[in-house]
Amino acid sequence: MTEREASDRPRTVESIRQGFRYIRRDNIQVGLLALLIGGYWVAGLNSLQTPLAKQVLLITDGQFGWFQSVGGLGYVTASLLLGWYGKALPKGQTVVFAYLLWATAAATMGLSLNYGMLLITGFWVGFANMLVFVSVGTIMMEYTPSKMIGRTVTTRQTVVALMRALALLGFGWMADRLGIRTAILIMAGTSMIGTLIAALRSPAVWYYCSAELIEGPPYEEHFRRRDRPLISHKLLSIIQPLPDEQFSLEEQGRLNRAVLIVGGAGWAIFLIVDSMHALAVLVAVVATLSLAALVRTVGRHISDWRKHDDAHAAPNKV
Repeated sequence: MTEREASDRPRTVESIRQGFRYIRRDNIQVGLLALLIGGYWVAGLNSLQTPLAKQVLLITDGQFGWFQSVGGLGYVTASLLLGWYGKALPKGQTVVFAYLLWATAAATMGLSLNYGMLLITGFWVGFANMLVFVSVGTIMMEYTPSKMIGRTVTTRQTVVALMRALALLGFGWMADRLGIRTAILIMAGTSMIGTLIAALRSPAVWYYCSAELIEGPPYEEHFRRRDRPLISHKLLSIIQPLPDEQFSLEEQGRLNRAVLIVGGAGWAIFLIVDSMHALAVLVAVVATLSLAALVRTVGRHISDWRKHDDAHAAPNKV
């Protein structure tokens, strides 16, 4: 070990300690860390999906390559939807939903009976994985004070590395003794239960929408209110996709078109190689986009109804 490395180690440890002290004092940071500890067990799927595909379902090397590519398509789809609609989504509820979706998709993958089911569940696993990564990262960057962001990220990454190691080793060991499918189901169930417990114990994350709403004690009182509905109305208020100020509309359009062209070209090749399963993947993508459109439409109607009710209620107020 060099002298510089020796001197860096105490500073790294101290940064982690400071990060934990800051996280412990903040409801949002505690909630995000609780969701990480409760829901990140599903990361163990990285060590189980290969034996599931190769040893249980007996797919070929070529099919395994397409399986991995379809997971990447899930990443791209989630990224595009977050880019188009992310600002209109309640970020805290999106994080909880993403963890639950990740666990559900992993459990369904463990129950796959054939190559087609493996592809569809692989898409949803990739989709949920990216949804978790981007949504948590967005909250961290917009909420954490700039002077604490480095220490907080360092602390979280330490926990992530520990969770990943435990999940990979623990559920890999379990697969050797109980079977691959059983290990995946236990892993997914653990993540789902852990996510639900963390969400119930940390309501601050559930109601988090934007750092602009946080103004000291009133914000905390907002979380402690018992008369708040379980699901915020903002979950359904996806009215318009909002642009990202970092890019012009023209730049965003070019980026979106480039991603769609690359993804479409990959799918076209898949269609030539394996048309039936390529069509199944297309159905999964279309279903995802249709669901987003449905939520947007319902949200627009609910928003209109609320405005209509408020307009009629206003004259009756004393």
